Amino acid sequence: MEIFGVGDRTFESRSSFHSYLSENHDDIVQGNLYICAGITEHSEEEFIDVIESEGWERTESFGHIDSIETEYGDGAAKAYLSFDHDRGLFFLYTDQRKSEEIDKALLKLLKNGDGLHYLYIGPRIIRDLCDGVRNEWESSKVTTFIAKRTPGTEIGARKRPDTNRTINYYGDDGMEALDEVEREYGVLPHTVELHIPAELRFRVNKEGVFTLKQGSMSVLFGYMNSCISQTFAMKEEYDETDFKVLKVGNGYDVPESKPATIELSHSLSTQELKEARETINNSDYTMLDVYLDESSRTLSAKVFDSDENLFFNLRISSTKLRVFPREESEMEVFLRFFEFVQTEIDDKAEPQQNAEPALLEGA
Repeated sequence: MEIFGVGDRTFESRSSFHSYLSENHDDIVQGNLYICAGITEHSEEEFIDVIESEGWERTESFGHIDSIETEYGDGAAKAYLSFDHDRGLFFLYTDQRKSEEIDKALLKLLKNGDGLHYLYIGPRIIRDLCDGVRNEWESSKVTTFIAKRTPGTEIGARKRPDTNRTINYYGDDGMEALDEVEREYGVLPHTVELHIPAELRFRVNKEGVFTLKQGSMSVLFGYMNSCISQTFAMKEEYDETDFKVLKVGNGYDVPESKPATIELSHSLSTQELKEARETINNSDYTMLDVYLDESSRTLSAKVFDSDENLFFNLRISSTKLRVFPREESEMEVFLRFFEFVQTEIDDKAEPQQNAEPALLEGA
């Protein structure tokens, strides 16, 4: 399946590319336009080196916009790339198939590429987005959602609160239904589709994939802005981490590590600390050298991340988790662990800095 074309145009900015897409969407895009948002610790040149190592190549330049592609099936997975040098953010645009080229090639790149990660959007951020759209547009609707209750969901449920569940919903009353299933079943949205009549129809999921079905790119990017703050704050918390080896007397090397901190929404009891230990061990993480001090309600351990094949040190107090790099750290390790904490331990957990990033330029 081919991607939409842009001819021989040159785009001076992301904004000019969005203007072109808004004006020509119906004529050039086959079906939906997908925007995969990602975050990186690399410069653009390093980013290109990383994607080339994953089998992708930059095939053509259109000024601010580049096209990239990789072999997929009998054809190729393709996307247009916009790189935000100041923020460490990037956006991939395509109208290829969601269940094929996007899920199996683009998102695979964001999950596997060294120093890359998809723009994780926590369920509460998606919920706040729905409320913001509802408050701004009286006629707005949620027409589709997928909502889940996971072990870390910190809201009550009237019906069987100890049950993990997934609810798929389709209907023009989805905004009201979302309120109802949250109250009755304690679920939060992982995917929603929002419709603002005469303005915009779009979908967003927690892996940072925005689907423009109809309407203005500029309006959509305004809502994308409201979704990036939490993940960007976690990247800033990661940027503050450090690992180095100090030379001390008698020729000894002493490692020194500065952690990233995740703040919990409530104080953990000793029993909850034990449950957190079991939750982490029953995942892709393995805890070694575990020490639990029940008197101070603290837990420390060395953790092996089997997905990234590296170790980090973890220290949990009653209100914080501190992640200490044991070697040269990788951004995606912290972002992946943060998503794990929100899903499995405390969905209200936040990075310590909780920074509000500058608005994206070129919407």
